[in-house]
Amino acid sequence: VLQALARPARPSPQIPAATIERQPAIVADLNRSCGNAPPLLEPEARDFLSRSGLAIPRWLTSADPDELAHLCAEAGLNTVALKLIRPGLVHRTDSGAVVLGVTGTAAIAKQAQLLLDAAGARARNARVMATAMIAPGIELVFGALRDAHFGPAVMFGLGGVFTEALDDVVFHLAPIAQAEAEHLISTIRAARLLHGDRGTAALDLEAAAALLCNLGDVLVAYPELAEVELNPVIVNGDGLGIADARIIVADRPGADR
Repeated sequence: VLQALARPARPSPQIPAATIERQPAIVADLNRSCGNAPPLLEPEARDFLSRSGLAIPRWLTSADPDELAHLCAEAGLNTVALKLIRPGLVHRTDSGAVVLGVTGTAAIAKQAQLLLDAAGARARNARVMATAMIAPGIELVFGALRDAHFGPAVMFGLGGVFTEALDDVVFHLAPIAQAEAEHLISTIRAARLLHGDRGTAALDLEAAAALLCNLGDVLVAYPELAEVELNPVIVNGDGLGIADARIIVADRPGADR
């Protein structure tokens, strides 16, 4: 109890009031557009988080491979990661629905078409999303979830394939202060890796803590959300790069399951 009382005060949420006023309607629209079945599709999740102030890397989507290649060329994205986007597809890597390091307009159009072809009959509502490649580094997971007993909380730990394999993650109630977030990040078992151990890039602790604070704020501000997960977030010499974003909308009374 004393530790809880001593927590640094922090106003929350740190999100513009005008944005908060618009977002519930946006959440409802996105939920309907995704067939009322969480999680939201990744482009919509990226859009929501970007509107809420998170630095989400640029993304482009299209159901037309040639158009997608043209959009990438216009945006100056020469080497990209391609992801198949369709309702019901969650674990894209396991399904072969992600292609990394695709370079050039012709290759982007070809690989996008192959992703759509592989989806077969399910491609009717499919699109392909292109994002700039992020240089290799340490893969981390940042998240926020709504616990049935304790309410909003944030999560941090090793990400990518290591999230479930090593289970090196820590949790804290939200909202969370910057100093608390920095301390939380330093408590995972693999914390030495975050400080440039064995030649790896050192984590920008301040930026990582700010991202964790922002995720907590998002969940506190929007009761419509059940969970937000950024996995992986890649840390390298260039800083933090969010490679994947997922949002799960909370169940609503009377909603179809």
